[in-house]
Amino acid sequence: QVVAFVRPGLKPGERRWLYIMVPSALVSFAVGAAFGYLVLIPPAIRFLLSFDIAVPLIGISDYINLVVMLMFWMGLIFELPLVMFLMARTGVVKPRWFAKQRKWAFLLAFLLGAIITPTADPVNQALVAGPIIVMYELGLWLSRLAEWMRARKKAAPAASQPTG
Repeated sequence: QVVAFVRPGLKPGERRWLYIMVPSALVSFAVGAAFGYLVLIPPAIRFLLSFDIAVPLIGISDYINLVVMLMFWMGLIFELPLVMFLMARTGVVKPRWFAKQRKWAFLLAFLLGAIITPTADPVNQALVAGPIIVMYELGLWLSRLAEWMRARKKAAPAASQPTG
């Protein structure tokens, strides 16, 4: 519905980007959600059930809440490269800025890993932080591609102008 509403107001080149970015965003979110379901959920559940002190009584609503939360956050995390690409493509941020912020991105990745995971063990935290770091690095590469595309687009009209 949003695409159908926005599409008439876009130029042909902008429509082309819309047709590329919307499916890419959906696929990225789906891959992130699948990663959360297939990679993060099993060790998290195993850790939560590993306490021998008491018998765990996990309700179905608690389980569904955990699964949906992890899938949602991982889906959003897998959108990071597209967001970074769009920011660089529109000229809001330069790739050099992303590269300078790498150490903060790593720190934030582990902080988000601690917040997102329901467990206190470092394995699950690292399982969340790892993809954030990989997505940040992928986004850095895509932002460099976007900057190259912007530079190429600016140079193309100037090259086609007759000199004289």
